[in-house]
Amino acid sequence: MKLPDSCRELFLDGVTDAYFYAVRESSVPIPFSIPMILQITGCHFAGEALHVALSEGDNYIISDSITAKQTSSEGGNGTIFKFEITANISDGKANIPEIIKKMHGKDYYIVLRKQDDTIYLCHTLPGTFSITDSVTAQKDAETRSITAICQAMSEFIPITIA
Repeated sequence: MKLPDSCRELFLDGVTDAYFYAVRESSVPIPFSIPMILQITGCHFAGEALHVALSEGDNYIISDSITAKQTSSEGGNGTIFKFEITANISDGKANIPEIIKKMHGKDYYIVLRKQDDTIYLCHTLPGTFSITDSVTAQKDAETRSITAICQAMSEFIPITIA
């Protein structure tokens, strides 16, 4: 059965890290307006505004899981890809409100690392990035998750970093 483009979804399996880099401080050699990019080499990113990882370490937020979802739909300018990255935070919950506040209203590239160390870019269109957090409080526990969304003219793009 062939699904229309407005219903297509893709999940990127095995994501271990999600990095968020400010668009203004980063350099991607191919402009965001080029559709259907298959690969980019020589990307340069400044220090990350947020790093979410599945493994423990310094200077980043630890997550129980990271989900990367891509949905495509046809628009006036061709196919538009919407990315939704969700992470259930297990360590570093107290830092999330301050991080979200600093990131509000700015554009970020989302870079994903998979278990096999391949790296993928969500090539953010200007004005389409947003990040939110949610908290669920129960009698004996509190859970916090973050969700970042953006739109692009290409699917998840395999990249190499300069």
